[in-house]
Amino acid sequence: MKIGKSVHYCSRFFMLLTVLMILTMLIPRVSVASSTKPDILSVEADISETTFTGTTVRWNCAAEGSGTLEYAWYVYRDGERVHVEWYRSQNYLDFRFDKPGTYYVTVFVRSMPDDVRVGQSSVALLVEPLPPPEIHSVQANKPGPVQKGATVRWTCAAEGSGTLEYAWYVYHDGERVHVEWYRSQNYLDYKYTQPGTYYVRVFVRSMPDDVRVGLSSAALVVEPPPPPAILSVQAN
Repeated sequence: MKIGKSVHYCSRFFMLLTVLMILTMLIPRVSVASSTKPDILSVEADISETTFTGTTVRWNCAAEGSGTLEYAWYVYRDGERVHVEWYRSQNYLDFRFDKPGTYYVTVFVRSMPDDVRVGQSSVALLVEPLPPPEIHSVQANKPGPVQKGATVRWTCAAEGSGTLEYAWYVYHDGERVHVEWYRSQNYLDYKYTQPGTYYVRVFVRSMPDDVRVGLSSAALVVEPPPPPAILSVQAN
């Protein structure tokens, strides 16, 4: 009797196992694909390999991948990280070069919502200081000699990049007697109250980098006024 029950239970067990195997074969298999990394195609700047301070560059990152792509930017100058922008949807970075050096960026692209990340660096950009302004001439509006009490306008003709500003130094017989600090006007009006030999020295700077250059004018002789002229001496 017990043997018969054991055979019965074993038979039911094997039947159940057979049904489970058949169901396993009939149910379609669902494969879970692992998230793939984005593919960065390029990281390029919109300027050439050499530029100057004060320039703004735009780096663009071309990338593709599944999900929503976001971009983080790291800017390096001479190997030191100087600027970071965290993940956002824009695939470009605008950056202004305030100092000379060798710059490059590393951009990281992540695919959301899986947060799968990949990074790539750009080629280097050489940033040089702005060249100094060029002074063409420093001239007075009156040829010498002039008389004591005259007002002379000195004009500086210069060109250069950035915003130019002018500082003026007036010398009398080799001694500095007047200074006007940097301002946008490229001329100086000066009244000569003493006779002697005068000249001016002008300094021109290019802003915002404060690159300076100077040039002196030719000498200007200031004479005392002539003595009064006696037209006649008459007796009545």
